This record gives sequence, C-alpha cells and structure tokens, in this order.
Amino acid sequence: MTNVIVGSFCNVVMGIVMPALGFVITACMFSMMIEDLEEMRETVNSFIIFFLYIALLFFFGTFFAKVSFMFVGENITMNMRKEMYESVIQKHIGWHDDRENAAGILTSVLAKDTAVLNGASVEGVSVMVESACALLTGLIAGFYFSWQVALVALGVVPLMTIGGVLGA
Repeated sequence: MTNVIVGSFCNVVMGIVMPALGFVITACMFSMMIEDLEEMRETVNSFIIFFLYIALLFFFGTFFAKVSFMFVGENITMNMRKEMYESVIQKHIGWHDDRENAAGILTSVLAKDTAVLNGASVEGVSVMVESACALLTGLIAGFYFSWQVALVALGVVPLMTIGGVLGA
C-alpha cells in the first residue's frame, strides 16, 4: 500500500513539474530580451538553476515512481501466478488430458497473461495519474494567466483524449 502512495505522489509531482517547466522556459526566453547584457546573464543564470532543480526533481520523481510501481506490479504478478498455479493443480486429472490444457500452453498462459495484467494495471495507472495532474495544473495556470486561452485549451482536451485513445 505504501508503494502505491509513494508512486502516486511521485506521479503527481511529475505532473506538476511539466507545466512548471513550460513556465520556466517561457520566462527564460523573455529574459533573453533584456537589453542590458549583464542583467540578462544574471537572469538567465538564475533560470539555469531552476532548470537544474526541475531536472533533479523529475529524475528522482521518475525513479521513485517506477521503483514503487515495479514492486506493486511484481506483487500483482506473483499473486496472480500463484492463484493460477493453485487452480491448475486442483483440477481433476482428466482435465489435463485435453490438448488445450497441455503443460506448454498452461505455462505460456502463466507467463504471458500475468505480465500483460501487470503492465495494464500498474503502468496505465501511473501514466493516467501523471497526465491528469499535468492537465489540471496546466488548466489552473491557464485560468490564472489568461482565462480566454484556458477555455480554448479546455475545449481541445476532448479532441486530445480521442486522439490519444485512437493512437494507442
């Protein structure tokens, strides 16, 4: 349970970092328009420090989220394989004579299906949490800075969702 909380928290942080990175990049680009060269260098150097902090935050967030969800996925896979194996062992002896229940097919099912379940449950949730937080943070920032642009972005969200579903 703690691995899920740690992984979800890290994904929330990474979802917030992405819009923050866009803000820092934009502010850095506008600071390059300063005519005084010395003042521009000082401002850009401070933004370089922000980029370093964001990179470190994103690195550690990604690392801890992946490791946390890896443990959760391994536990899911192990429990699923254990339950499937126990159910195969408890079958009637005549059930194993059927060609569809051959040993090779059963081991293939034990190996493939549980791995697919692991990938669908753990990695999917991780991406959805991170994307939802990035979307929410971006919309909040959009409404803060320009509500007109935020409304346009909000109107495009369903199209982006449909495109993401069709692309996957």
